[in-house]
Formats: sequence, C-alpha cells, structure tokens
Amino acid sequence: MAATRELNSLINNARTVAALEAHARRVLARIEKQLIAGVSAASSQQIAGVVRKLNDIVSSMGVKGKTFMKRWITRNIESAFVLGDDAATRQLREQFKKALADPKGIKAGWGSVNQTSLRTMTAAMEATMGTRAEQMKHALGKLVRDTQTSLNSNIAIQRATINGVIRRATGRQLRDDIASIFLRNTVSPEVRKRLASIGFRGRDFGAWEEVARGQIITVGKIRINVASYSELVARTQMREAHTVAGIARLQQNQIDHVQISNHAQDKPDECTPWAGNVYYIGEGDDSAGFPPLSSVLNGGPPFHPRCVHVIRPYVIVFKTADAIQKDLDATNALPKRFFGKESQDIRRLVKETSAKDLRKIAPRGASDIKKKKAA
Repeated sequence: MAATRELNSLINNARTVAALEAHARRVLARIEKQLIAGVSAASSQQIAGVVRKLNDIVSSMGVKGKTFMKRWITRNIESAFVLGDDAATRQLREQFKKALADPKGIKAGWGSVNQTSLRTMTAAMEATMGTRAEQMKHALGKLVRDTQTSLNSNIAIQRATINGVIRRATGRQLRDDIASIFLRNTVSPEVRKRLASIGFRGRDFGAWEEVARGQIITVGKIRINVASYSELVARTQMREAHTVAGIARLQQNQIDHVQISNHAQDKPDECTPWAGNVYYIGEGDDSAGFPPLSSVLNGGPPFHPRCVHVIRPYVIVFKTADAIQKDLDATNALPKRFFGKESQDIRRLVKETSAKDLRKIAPRGASDIKKKKAA
C-alpha cells in the first residue's frame, strides 16, 4: 500500500499532472485568440499565415525541441519508474523476510535492463503526445479552411471581399460573432442566425463549439478536451511506468509471477475480471499453469485512465501447494473470451454476465463490488 500512496502522491502533486493540464489550457487559450483574430482572413495567403501560427502554438504540445511537454515526460515518467522499481524491491524483501529467507541476495542495482525499460516508456509517451499534436494541427487547419470555404461559397461575402467590405464592418462583425462562440463555448441563437444568413452551416457551428471546448483530439469515436486528455494520459502513463519498472525488477530476480491488486468498486468494469489474479511474466510457457500477463487487457494495469490497480510480487516458491492451486483455479476460471479484447469489449462482456456467474469466473474482482444499501 505504501507504494500506491507514493505513486498517488506523485500523480496528484501540483507539479506533475496539474502542471501538464495547466500547460494544455494555456495552449488552448492561445489557439482561441489566434482563431478569433485570424479566422475571418479572406485571402489564401492570410489563411496560410493563420494555419502556420496555429501550428507553431500547437508544437508546444509536442516533443520536438525543448518543449514543456518534453521536459515534463523526461522528469515525471522517470520518477514514476523509480517508484515502481523501489516498490517491487521493497515488496520482494518483505516477502523474503516473511518466508524467513535471506533478502540480502535480492538484486536492486540499476542496470541496462532498467535503462532500456525506462527509455521505452519515455519514447512511448513522447510518441503518443507527438501524434496528438499532429492531430491537433490537422483539426485546426481543417477548421480554418472549412470556415473560409463557407465564406467564399456565399455570393454576398464574395462581393464584400472584392469590395474590401470584409475587412471593415462585415469582418468586424464576423470576428465578434466567432469570438462570442469561444467565450461562451456555444453558439447563441442570435449569432447562429446572423452567421447562417451569410452562408455558414450546422457543421461549421459544431466544429467551432468543439474547438471552443478544447475538443480537438479524437480518440476512437469521441472527441476529448485537450486539457482532460493530457491529464488522463499523464496519470495512465505514470502508472504504466510504475508497472513496467516493477516487472523489470522482478524478472531480474527470477520472479516469474505477479498478482494484480484488488480494491472495492461501486460496480463491475473492465478491471473486475483481472483483479486479484496471478499471471506469469517469465519466458516461454509457465510450468505452474498461470496465463501470461501479456494476454490480459493492456498487458496488465493500468486497465483504463485513472485505474489504481498495481502488480505485486508473487513468489511461488514461498507458497504452499494448496495456496498455489487456489490461486490457479481462481485465475483460470476466467473464460478465454475475455482475453485479447479491447477495453470496451470487456466492459460489454462484464455487463452481459450475471452477478452469480461473475462471482464464479472472476471471484476476486467480483468480491470487491460494494453491496447496494437497502433503500
């Protein structure tokens, strides 16, 4: 539990996740200002200039160069990794002492395996955030160009542009109307009516509202607020770094099994099937019969954003035959249909499973579900 508290302390520290979220909000504010100032630009040259400025702003959300994002990842992923390594070492020593075995032989040095694992984790988050930054650039460029398409497809606006009116009264009104969308995060009936009268359509209003709410990142089929996404990725990646470091440390000490933690839940979710189960982290097939950790959702915790499950050492040589068999039966009770699936598929399978059956196939996780209080 100490390891979980330390990790939570890191994740909830104002200099970690909150700092990244605040950075995302500052970037969004700069994007809004640039859009308000430049979205009504009339010429292709002006449009290209607006897009370039937006791309420069979004670049600070990427990892090319000495960006805030780059520094954040380097510092905090390493911190989470070190905590994971320390937690695994400490838990291993505790189990050795409990089994009256000598803990002095436990390998705790920092070697090439640890360095490689850390570099892999850092590179993974850098790739994720770099991809999202490029996605933001594409979304904003499309917004500007689509706005111009709507402007230029309207005869009245074309004439106003030719006569220079767009840079005077019409242009000021357009900028004021678009600015109001960003300030209110929605399109008022008056603005909608006025903009519709000069050629804007429903898809334009929807796109502006999404950007006003910072929803310029698409994950799956939904659009997510950039600041919220930064927070979710940060928490998830730090927990993943914690897990990867722990596995590396256990493997260095020839510990081939881990047990996934369990905790109280309000209702079953994608964590429930795996909670409390034991999985194999060694090479080849497990002679004891436990399934590999790589076969579970996400290759082990975290199973979803804000997931608090962690892995713990399972030193099989310290277990009795009866204890091993009990853990083996509980772990292998989970049907094969739960393996190799995405998060949403597992949630669906869990939802379709009755409470009685869930207790049979996922006994450790199902036992964590809080009983509903009688009305």
